[in-house]
Amino acid sequence: MNKYRKILSLFILTFVLSTMSARINVTAAAPTAAGLPGSTFDDVTEDAWYTSYIGYVLNKGIMTGTGDNQFAPGETICRAQFATILYRMSGSQPIEYSSRFPDVSDNNFYTTPVLWAAQEDVKIITGYENGTFGPNDAITREQLAAMLFRYANYLNLDTTATADLNSYPDASSVTDFAKEAMSWAVGVGIITGDNGMLNPQGNSARAVCAAMIQRFCENLFPEELPNVEMSASCENIFLTPNELEDGTFWVKLSGVATTHGVQKISVAIWCDEDQNDIGYYYADYQPDGSYGFSANVGNHRFHFGIYHAAAYVLMDNGVRLYAGSSSGQINGTHAVSMRQTVQGYSSDTDYLLVVDTTACKTGVFFKNGNTWDYMYYWLCAPGAPDTPTITGVFTVTPLKMNGFYSFGSQQYYATQFYGDYLFHSTTYNSDGSVQDDRVGMQLSHGCVRLETNNAKWIYDNIPAGTTVVIY
Repeated sequence: MNKYRKILSLFILTFVLSTMSARINVTAAAPTAAGLPGSTFDDVTEDAWYTSYIGYVLNKGIMTGTGDNQFAPGETICRAQFATILYRMSGSQPIEYSSRFPDVSDNNFYTTPVLWAAQEDVKIITGYENGTFGPNDAITREQLAAMLFRYANYLNLDTTATADLNSYPDASSVTDFAKEAMSWAVGVGIITGDNGMLNPQGNSARAVCAAMIQRFCENLFPEELPNVEMSASCENIFLTPNELEDGTFWVKLSGVATTHGVQKISVAIWCDEDQNDIGYYYADYQPDGSYGFSANVGNHRFHFGIYHAAAYVLMDNGVRLYAGSSSGQINGTHAVSMRQTVQGYSSDTDYLLVVDTTACKTGVFFKNGNTWDYMYYWLCAPGAPDTPTITGVFTVTPLKMNGFYSFGSQQYYATQFYGDYLFHSTTYNSDGSVQDDRVGMQLSHGCVRLETNNAKWIYDNIPAGTTVVIY
């Protein structure tokens, strides 16, 4: 067996849209929408002392993420994880499963690495006297040094370099079994101290482990480990250009491909140039092999026009990469017409309410400079054909009722805008059970029914003096 066996590089895949460079900068922002973290890991900041070390082990394929776009730099490394790290450094050769350790079952991520590390001709990490391995047991700094020392000997590397540990105030705390390894680790620069101390009994955080691994590799065989290629791409991101009635549109991602499998796809969607209306979605796998999700203009301040999408793939190795971007025209017939209609109106408050009795929609607008912009766009139930809702321009009055009983039903959160005409909830029975919760059709006795939470929003937030436009 070639003990200097290199990690085999994965082929770079070439795709229609841009792919990530083979060498990954863990803090470099990919082309992204404002507010969406563009770094490879959300918990690795540009100015952290460990950032470059994490970048090194990531590019070598030695250490990756822990999931949800996290590297977990402060999390303690355990025996199974460290066995996996050394296994990757040695080429990840296949090992037949055996039940050597009762606490190491088959098909765990660490099963093969543990069995490899405990082999007679390797013996880097062995089991305990009771026969167990303890895969989740934390590793101290001196234990990590000892395991690296054994690994260096396994590779027949020069381990003669030593350092006098007595220059450290806590040298006497080093356990006898680890003294030779600690002296060697300090001598070759793998351990440089922890605030002037060796801290041999301290747990080894993942960031500390990354630093020690990089120093080990660069000091002992700097040319031996190549970078592992990582890429993610998407052939097409398609935003449905339909004329919309309810503001919902479908986003489809086809031809998604990565070098390390797909764990999750997140997509940033926005319409405003300044991206103040940005929203985020997760795409679900579809039967035809694509990924898709339903978006809604309500999540983007009810804007219509050119929408933009930027896709990111979180791969199975915990690394997130930019996969591509696209844009498409999203229109809404009634919503666009309503927004255009209200621009000529004024209100004594920063709000304006609009009801389209034909489309059965209620729009809540807020003042944005000299423009009325959508705040909400709701389905409603205006008056039935024989009891229509009054049309015209009105004003919200000071009269509000938490609840009232009328026409054999109970309504809640009533806000008056003219005479007997109110915004209020859908109808309930006297015992509080739902009587009729339908919206999106003309069926009231003249008032504007809304879903209860929407009626409550108006009740709680819309002040007297607000203009109401009904057509």
